[in-house]
Amino acid sequence: NPIGINTAVDPGPLKPQKLYSAIFLARYNGKDEEVHRFVFQTSRYADFDEQINSYKLYDDKGVFLRNAVYDNQGKAFGNAQLTKVVQLLAGVLPDTDPLFSTYQDPYDLLMTGIFEMPALPPAVTTEVNIVRNISDNTIVGLLVRSAEPLNDPKMPASILAGSITLSMNGGPVTDHKAIFSKDNTSVFISNAGLNLAAGSVAFTFRYYQFNGTEYQELDNVSANLII
Repeated sequence: NPIGINTAVDPGPLKPQKLYSAIFLARYNGKDEEVHRFVFQTSRYADFDEQINSYKLYDDKGVFLRNAVYDNQGKAFGNAQLTKVVQLLAGVLPDTDPLFSTYQDPYDLLMTGIFEMPALPPAVTTEVNIVRNISDNTIVGLLVRSAEPLNDPKMPASILAGSITLSMNGGPVTDHKAIFSKDNTSVFISNAGLNLAAGSVAFTFRYYQFNGTEYQELDNVSANLII
C-alpha cells in the first residue's frame, strides 16, 4: 500500500505458456475499485538465452542431435525478383510498384509478393532456414524464425534494425540488412548482393525492453552455426 501511483508487484513464479489475468485495483476512501485488467500468456522460455538457444535440438534423454538449420527453401528466382529484393533491403523500392497495393507489410511483400514462397508452419524452436536460388545454387539469404517474438513488435524500426546482426566467416556485421515480420517472430537477413557465402555464421541477438523513457538492451545472445 505505497504512497503514490507507482507500484512494483512480484506475482511469484508463473507457469510457462499459461494464460493469466492481471487485475488492477485503486484504493480510494478505503474502498478498492477495479480500474483495469488484461490477459497475458507467459513465455515457454525461462529467459532470452533459452529462447535463442532452442535452435540446439536434443533427444528426450538430453543428448544433442543437431542444430535447427534447414536447407529447404530452394527456388529458382528471376533477375527481376532479385532486383526488387535488393531495392527493398536498401529501402529504395519505388512506392509506385504494384506490389504495394497488395502488401503493406515489408516482410509480407518480400516473402509472399516477391519471393512467392508458400506459407511455413509455425516454428517450434528458434531455427535458421537457407533461402537458396536453385538456378545458380547461391544463398540468397537466411530466414530466422522463432516460436515467439524475438522482441516487442511495437519497438521502433530504428532500434529493431540492430536487434539481430550477422557476421559471415568473420566479416563485418554492417554488410547485412534485415526485414522483420510484423509479429517479430521471423526475420530475413542478407547482404546487398544477395549472395551469402557458405561457412561459419555468427548471429548476435539483442533483447530490448522499454524502461519508461527509452528501449534499453537487457540481454544479448550469440549463436554460431555452419551454413
